[in-house]
Amino acid sequence: SQNTWHLSPYVREPDDWQAMEFSAWDGGQAVALLFRGGSENNSFTVKLRGLDPEATYLLEFFDAMLGKTENGRILMEAGFLVTLENKEATEIILITKK
Repeated sequence: SQNTWHLSPYVREPDDWQAMEFSAWDGGQAVALLFRGGSENNSFTVKLRGLDPEATYLLEFFDAMLGKTENGRILMEAGFLVTLENKEATEIILITKK
């Protein structure tokens, strides 16, 4: 089973960023899907939900081919910036509890 969250505001314009998260009930693993659309803004702050605030997570960015680790509380409260240089670009982020 899983939880599903919209991480971006309700889309009113087709150019807006869209972001969704699907996570396991126990907060052990999640995936975030981001789509820039035609937005002039090339960055978006992602604040994840449903994670263990005391745990450390590995984030794997598939399109950027990057990886980083971060505390669950920081990922949910402060979030992190995702930059997509091109319009209509996407990013998939796999989030795994360490």
